Amino acid sequence: MNRWVFALVLASHAAYAGDDVAPLRAKLPASKCELGAAYAHANDLPRAALFLDGCNSDDERRVEGRLEASQLSKLTITSDPPGLAITTDALPGEAITTPAVVWAKAGTYTITGGGRITMVQLAAHSGRPIVLENRTPKSPSPHPQTMDFADEPTDAANTTPPPDQQHPSLLPCKYTGCNTHDGETIDDPFAVRAEHVPVEPPAYSLGVRAGTSAAFHSGGSRIAPALALDGRVRAGRFPGLGAAAIDLRLDWAMRGGDDGKFDAFGASAQYGAVVFAPSAAWLTALVGLRGELHTDAMVGAMPIERASFGYTAALELALRTLPVTVGLRYDEDLTELVPGVRERAVILELGGELRASR
Repeated sequence: MNRWVFALVLASHAAYAGDDVAPLRAKLPASKCELGAAYAHANDLPRAALFLDGCNSDDERRVEGRLEASQLSKLTITSDPPGLAITTDALPGEAITTPAVVWAKAGTYTITGGGRITMVQLAAHSGRPIVLENRTPKSPSPHPQTMDFADEPTDAANTTPPPDQQHPSLLPCKYTGCNTHDGETIDDPFAVRAEHVPVEPPAYSLGVRAGTSAAFHSGGSRIAPALALDGRVRAGRFPGLGAAAIDLRLDWAMRGGDDGKFDAFGASAQYGAVVFAPSAAWLTALVGLRGELHTDAMVGAMPIERASFGYTAALELALRTLPVTVGLRYDEDLTELVPGVRERAVILELGGELRASR
């Protein structure tokens, strides 16, 4: 009878759907299985499945069948060893203890437990196993001590038989939960491990870029190599977008057209923000100002400006788990190279970075 009363209260408080229902549960204490049945009758299937797990009831089988037929995805969360307390935005407001099964819509979620945050991406109508670490650090070995028994009285010899030797179990500690007896634990190469993915871009980064520059103006075009040194500092968040950054850059490229070539050394200051953040990378858009020095005074038979000023814009894709960046950049001089001619360039580049968090 209690489950029906609880379900009626849940149904009559529709504003609680998807939010914290702790006030209702505090007013109507019930067992785990009764709470699951009440959620099932209130049509909150993900919470019903969480509380009905292991109840071996008709309600549990009906809820499982309805979830399997839905577009929701199944997230099976375990830990080694079990019993880790976690929370996840896939089922907000619930304190969960591993092992547990959580049903949620397709999307990217975080699992918090054991001092770690794990990101998980779910596709529609799929299943995903996650194994979390739940091991306490080993206690340090005691320091050896030296004792001098030279002046102590000698006891009589002990003639009693030695105690029985307790041999350790032959089963691996993975199955018995014991501590290792000698040496390091050997990891199981077939075990499923949780993915630890950075949530935010690094606070600082220093990288090298190499690529191809396609320069062009009314006198022709030239495809040539380009190199750059790039330093970046995270600078809060841009409203409506993601993490913002200030970027300083030194670069070199071969510029010019069919009428001649020259070396161009540039420096730029840019500001940008993350505009798209899939589970594997960050896509950052940047704009800034750029100055350039030219090594030659003449191109062909025409004198050129030795220095120029312009702007730059770029899109950069940085991988989350590898220090690798792919960029597409556009530079344009506002200063005329020769009267009536302004230099432009498109650069495609690949780079590696050193990254650091705060």
